[in-house]
Amino acid sequence: MGNEEVLKNDILRARIANLEYEKDGPITIEQIRKIYIEECGKEPPGKIEVYRSDDIKEINQDKRNGKDSGFDGTVIHFYDPIKGINQTYTITRGSENAEDGGSGGPNDWLYNLFGIFEGKAQNQLKDASMFDQIVTSKINDSVKRDLERRRKNGEEIQDIPLQKSGIGHSLGGNLIQMLQLKDGGFRNVYAINDCPPSAYQLVLADKGFQFALQHEFNRNVKDDKELYSIPPSELKAFTEEYYRDKGKNIHHLTANEDMLHAASIIRGFIDLGDRRYVDTNPDFDGIQNVVQHLSDKDLQALQTFLGQFGPAYEQGGTEALIRAMTGYDSSFAECVNDVKREIGNFLRNGPDWEEKYLDVHVPYTGFVKFPLIAVPVMPAELTRAIGNLTARIIEMESKVTNLAKQLPLFGHILLTAMLPLKDKLAPHFEKLKEHAKNLLEIAADTGKRLAVDMFNPNHSVDDDLAGVILINGAKAVWNIKKMGEACGDMFKETKTFFSGFGEAADAHGISQLTSGLASGEGKRYEGNDMFLSAGSGSRKIEINLSSAVRIYQLGTDSLHEQEYYLKELKNMYKKEYLEDYDSRKKKLLQKFSDMETHPQRYKYLLHMENAKITNITVNEVMQPLDASFTNAFEDAFHYYETEQAKSRDLINKIRASIEQLFNKDEKVSSMFDLR
Repeated sequence: MGNEEVLKNDILRARIANLEYEKDGPITIEQIRKIYIEECGKEPPGKIEVYRSDDIKEINQDKRNGKDSGFDGTVIHFYDPIKGINQTYTITRGSENAEDGGSGGPNDWLYNLFGIFEGKAQNQLKDASMFDQIVTSKINDSVKRDLERRRKNGEEIQDIPLQKSGIGHSLGGNLIQMLQLKDGGFRNVYAINDCPPSAYQLVLADKGFQFALQHEFNRNVKDDKELYSIPPSELKAFTEEYYRDKGKNIHHLTANEDMLHAASIIRGFIDLGDRRYVDTNPDFDGIQNVVQHLSDKDLQALQTFLGQFGPAYEQGGTEALIRAMTGYDSSFAECVNDVKREIGNFLRNGPDWEEKYLDVHVPYTGFVKFPLIAVPVMPAELTRAIGNLTARIIEMESKVTNLAKQLPLFGHILLTAMLPLKDKLAPHFEKLKEHAKNLLEIAADTGKRLAVDMFNPNHSVDDDLAGVILINGAKAVWNIKKMGEACGDMFKETKTFFSGFGEAADAHGISQLTSGLASGEGKRYEGNDMFLSAGSGSRKIEINLSSAVRIYQLGTDSLHEQEYYLKELKNMYKKEYLEDYDSRKKKLLQKFSDMETHPQRYKYLLHMENAKITNITVNEVMQPLDASFTNAFEDAFHYYETEQAKSRDLINKIRASIEQLFNKDEKVSSMFDLR
């Protein structure tokens, strides 16, 4: 099996990559075994070791220094020298809403913006590369020591080169591809609903590509305006050709409806390797129609504006980015507090006074100083604090003003993205206008007829007025109803439009993707649970097989535990009561025998000085243990054994019914036994 990948299919790789998002903690060996057994029906080969980025001190040192890039990842090592297996899978985690379980900053999404779209940050890529290199070195050293030990013990074994593969979802898919394009160290790269690499990202990360691009387009690509002015189609073609060889072993697994795949048509993104599409929602076409309306000119302007903030984000993280964009950070509050403190000191202690003099020229004596007034002296600390705060306020005013100038650009991009909504709402809006016009005409007609009858000198009430009002009122109600329907249709279209983003976001997750892959096999996934279905139509039955196996195994474990404690209880009963009674009975019989054999030894029992004992006869009457006592224990033991038998039968029936439902599928059956 040495040349065959351990994680040999898309579902297996995707489900294990999805473990990166588990709330219960990092990927564990037990979770890997569970998924492998569910998908393959057998134990995973070889020894499994798991290496986590949180355990690498070089990466965590930056986190402790407040420069958390947001990178998280895992390396899984499968090793069996006898079978020739020495494989790793580097898994890079995708975007999280916030670091540290939601309490930290949105580092992943900022990297999506500044690292990928802008090409102005590579801190996550650096951490991913460092993590992969450090773990690879650790594994190579460990394998080398193991092989040397085996050879010393007489085993004839060959060297086993390490075969590395990479797996990444979303942002993780971008990082794992970038590692391959930079260094080319992976046998295969599996990108799942990935955020594709961008040419702008590669310019910063790869000096060789930077030089080639500069030579090809005769531009200073270090200058944002010149880099972003390269025609996107030409930039894409050149970049894909440059990395074609390194990218040929990149394999994409993509949901048709995935939001990031829809966004990949935006300027700068490239597409390398092969791609397998999965339809996860036949009733939804994705959001490509939204993205395609975005103006490349607007996106270029957005890149140019945001590009100036990328270095600040990479060097100082989220807080430095906010400072660069708005002038505000946590130190602003310190400036305010400094001014408050110094003013308090000034008022509490009172000012120092300085006399001001007036120079007056006096004949024969020259200039003489005459005291004019005493003025309070501003303390140097207060002056410095006010100066610092003033400088920060000026900085904030300048940066916020600059940011506000870009709001029309942001608004224009948003409105452009919503063009499909405008097209969808137009027919309903026209209907709404038509019914509103009719309503006004009806009101005018009714008012006109009423005015004519009021001022008619021949009769006070028009015989037809009541009928006219009734008819016009009915028409008005009908128009109002139609107006309400038109408004309702507009609301539905708007809701459908925005729900599309939610569906695209759902399709971006791994569970829907794996469910789409397995739909033909009657399987789907929620989180990391596998659901199997049998039958069809109204007779279709779906079972959470992962949960059923957990229940079976937990029940079996509980029964084993109960059996163990019942056995211990029975042993204690036997030892502490039955055997103890027999032991005490035996000791008494031995004592009786000794008294009859050696009566003189028991002279002390008579308490008489001259007495002599020549014979002792013992009449033995020893009652057995009371039946009520032994019966209580025996009844309790029988009750517990009966209940355990019932529980065992129930658990086995659950297993048997599931196996029967799925025609005794070997994979299903093995899942109950393999742990």
